[in-house]
Amino acid sequence: MASEVKANKISPATGTALQIGDSGDTVTIPSGATITNSGTQTGFGKILQVVHANYATEVTTGASAVSTGVTATITPASASNKIIVFATINGVQKDNTNANGRITLQVDRDGSLVHNVQANLWNYTAQTFRNGGFSILYVDSPSSTSAVVYTIKLAAADVLACYVNKDSNSGASYITLMEIE
Repeated sequence: MASEVKANKISPATGTALQIGDSGDTVTIPSGATITNSGTQTGFGKILQVVHANYATEVTTGASAVSTGVTATITPASASNKIIVFATINGVQKDNTNANGRITLQVDRDGSLVHNVQANLWNYTAQTFRNGGFSILYVDSPSSTSAVVYTIKLAAADVLACYVNKDSNSGASYITLMEIE
């Protein structure tokens, strides 16, 4: 049996909090309804801004990490906010040797390493090619309200060189930055 209460205001008893429903209940907000927060919200976290950039030019890397050209700048609204870094590096190919190879992808913030990950390029043929690429997801705390530059770098290991955006069919490499309150 459904019940309906219509009122202009529901207030908690003095010194208590208002609770809607009990543990395990579902509270439904109907389509077209609006919830307005006129007070201070807590515990929600908001996406404040999103910055996205593509880069499709071929880059050759060696044993030392070099920029893939995948870079973006974001200016946090508060020093306590987090930045989520999503990046995909496409068209990765190792040099023409028969050795297995590894690559190191790294996230740099303002020229300093903040995160890195290694991936393998196994030798199925003389030139191992990974059209789909490699992805990184990293949550950073830059503690800044100044413009912050994020760059994805790549280094080859165990082989002479690796290439990024090697094939025009691989699609562009990209980076997306999201500021979270």
